[in-house]
Amino acid sequence: MGPAPENPGQAPARKPKRVKYRVKWWRLMTVVLVVLALAVAAGGYALWHFLKGLQTSVASTWPGPGQRINVLVIGVDAWMDTGPYQGIAADFHKYPTRSDTLMLVSIDPNTGQIGLLSIPRDLWVSIPGHGHNRINAAHAFGGPQDGPALAMETVQQFLGVPVHYYVRTNFQGFQDIVDLLGGITVDVEKRLYYVDRAQGLYIDLQPGVQVLNGEKALEYVRFRHDAEGDLGRIRRQQQVVKALMDKLLSVGTVLKIPQLEGEITKYVDTNMPPSEIMYLATLALKSKGTALQTATYPGTPTVIGGADVLLPDTKDGQTLVDKIIWGIDYQANQSVTVEVLNGTGAPGKASEVAKDLSGLGFAVTSTGTATGKLSASTVVLSHGQNDQAVQAVARALERLGINNVEFQQGEPAAQNEPMITITLGTDLANGAH
Repeated sequence: MGPAPENPGQAPARKPKRVKYRVKWWRLMTVVLVVLALAVAAGGYALWHFLKGLQTSVASTWPGPGQRINVLVIGVDAWMDTGPYQGIAADFHKYPTRSDTLMLVSIDPNTGQIGLLSIPRDLWVSIPGHGHNRINAAHAFGGPQDGPALAMETVQQFLGVPVHYYVRTNFQGFQDIVDLLGGITVDVEKRLYYVDRAQGLYIDLQPGVQVLNGEKALEYVRFRHDAEGDLGRIRRQQQVVKALMDKLLSVGTVLKIPQLEGEITKYVDTNMPPSEIMYLATLALKSKGTALQTATYPGTPTVIGGADVLLPDTKDGQTLVDKIIWGIDYQANQSVTVEVLNGTGAPGKASEVAKDLSGLGFAVTSTGTATGKLSASTVVLSHGQNDQAVQAVARALERLGINNVEFQQGEPAAQNEPMITITLGTDLANGAH
């Protein structure tokens, strides 16, 4: 089966006992995850509220101050209106569907930092085993079963970052969920009107603050036929996702959880273990908020083989990946002084790593050769209490592929002594880090 066409379409009080109360909160946690994923299918910042409650206590799940967890959110095409599957709703469990939305969400559980990188569906990239194509074709090439795996592999290869989990969904349940919630309040910024009879798409919205039902909410998040194009659509989708989450977490919604649970679980799947779903959802409900950084991978429009595509701007793109996915702040790193000692037993390693760290903004004061007993792991020694500096170095080492790292804290730095000493481990002796 080949990729499906790319046209998305319109989918159509008694006080409880203690045990029942717990069951309801368990269900609410699950609903938080899947509704957010459904919202992502509309192209919005669906994991914002779901993930923004991460605190440093999550470090027990991901050991090491530099380790991040990356989740690929896949929103598939909603409808196939041409080709061999004409008139079939795009059930991603049965048919090869393209990804209409790709977002990589990166979480640092130690600092609570969250990065969200939107990946335009028309980016021209290498898809493993299938040559170059638009990145949205990877999910279709993988088919109903292996689509998420191939999408994850493609994004991982393209961005040069590990992708640990995916959340996959489509448009189909969006209308029903909004209707079950009783609609959502949105301030429509202007008259939105567009008709495409071939797709069965009819959008007609008046300006002003109003309660949108499922049908009108879907129209609002799909509209892109003005001067803003996709940028305007993304802004409107963010607006709807926030309204959806506010409504979802309201007290009155708890009574509707059994209905919600039955509807939304039909439209979402993920490879994230239930224990982590529960843990993250629990943190989301307790969230006090944290900073969220967002960006879109840049590209230059061009035509290849008669198709409109985006050629990746790899230089600017790498800077964004460093910032959004790895959490690396070039400017802040300038205040972190570091020395690098070669404990690998292989010449030149300290200079190599020092150069890379300088490229990420760190002030490398010196390099040298380690003395005494060598360690297989790389040791990061903080001279005094330099938590933020240690976090920054940890993120940088992970970015450089140095993952076997031990962290230690020593006495406060003497005059002219660097804040951090990095002693490279013997496991880096062979090959590039």
